[in-house]
Amino acid sequence: MKRLLPILAVLLLCLTGCQRGPADPTTTAAPPQTQAPTEKTYAVTFRVLGQKDVTLSVPEGQTLAMPAIVAPGLTISGWLDQNGQSVEPAGTTVTGDLIFEAVTYPDLSSHAPFLFAGEDGRLRPDDTLTADELVAAFDAIAVPEAEKYLPGMPTGPEPVTGELLASLFSHCFPGAIQTPEGEVTRAQFAQLLCQALGREGETVALSDAPVYPDLALTRADAAALLEAAAPHVPDEAGKTILEAFLDRTWEPGFFNLAGWLYHAEEDGTLTRNAKIGTLSFAADGHYTSGDGTLDEEVAAILAPMTQSGGDREEMLKQVFFYVRDLTYVSRDTLPIGATGWELSTAREMLEKGLGNCYYFAAGFWALARGLGYEAVCYSSIAFPTATPHAWAEIEFDGVPYIFDPQQANQRRREDRETNELELFKITHEEGAPWMYFWPGQDDTSTADDGAASGR
Repeated sequence: MKRLLPILAVLLLCLTGCQRGPADPTTTAAPPQTQAPTEKTYAVTFRVLGQKDVTLSVPEGQTLAMPAIVAPGLTISGWLDQNGQSVEPAGTTVTGDLIFEAVTYPDLSSHAPFLFAGEDGRLRPDDTLTADELVAAFDAIAVPEAEKYLPGMPTGPEPVTGELLASLFSHCFPGAIQTPEGEVTRAQFAQLLCQALGREGETVALSDAPVYPDLALTRADAAALLEAAAPHVPDEAGKTILEAFLDRTWEPGFFNLAGWLYHAEEDGTLTRNAKIGTLSFAADGHYTSGDGTLDEEVAAILAPMTQSGGDREEMLKQVFFYVRDLTYVSRDTLPIGATGWELSTAREMLEKGLGNCYYFAAGFWALARGLGYEAVCYSSIAFPTATPHAWAEIEFDGVPYIFDPQQANQRRREDRETNELELFKITHEEGAPWMYFWPGQDDTSTADDGAASGR
């Protein structure tokens, strides 16, 4: 019995150890569980025209990146903070709620012409800009959604002043633009609006390039006027607007645009500051007689005759009929061989529509030259009575032909039987019955010095 007690004690200890499991010296009690701190965020709002547009939830301390802001019809030029101070939102460190207000202007990015020529093709750069022309310009450059954001503008033929233009520009463009005092010309407006739109110095591809007969390309503002008036599109590989115009090619020979005569060389470039025979061409390419007022009158008369192009001799017939049907009145005569009277006489005839043979001859002379014919006038005598008389001539293939619109007018007034083209393009032989006397002929026995009344 005494020997069993130690054995029972050992068995009891073993059973107790098995129930508790073996001890793990590396295991410690886990600490009580705690929730991770919540990340703090702030609302960043971008407003356009006072209305909430985009709101972002941005973590505290994060650098702000600009979201895409869509504002149809508007151009966003910058942002203001809650204090009305100009600020750049991108890169701002967010430490609280933020509101940014957009600085907006109407979207005037439609790259279209905004200065328009008249029906006569003239650009009238030095005329005063009218309210209607101002409205048309802004309608042309505004994208469709921008129309509702344009400020109210006057309409009608009233002239636009620098003060009105300054007020309008302040609503439509960032930055100050210096406008002239008093009334604004179309050329000044073209320069100012090109400056505001950033169109200066662009390279372009021309889609259509009309020639404006009253726009000298030597003007300092020619590039701005062409930029304002010519249909074209920006093109990084193109040329500046002025270079593109100067390099425009045409079919070689004479042609009329809006009544104005031009001439293209064999390479298709316009003849400029040069002569073709006795016809002079100005820096901008159009023919000039040397009298600007006469040139405008000639172009206005020729415009409807040349509008559809066609055969130039047919146009010459129309010119002859036009002058023939003007009104005859008795006027003073000129000496045989007199020269230098054509310009002033033609101008008066085409402006007033009446005169004697000198006026008829000069009127036809001016219009024929406006078609590219090297017409000349003669002051001399004709008819068996050696009456002072004037007529015009044009050479065809080296042969001179007589054009006598005043005698054609006379025969119509006297109800003589005649065909429409009598005294139109007749040879010297065909003109023999009228006994034309050319200055320099040997026989001057029947000529007087112009004292008699001319035909």
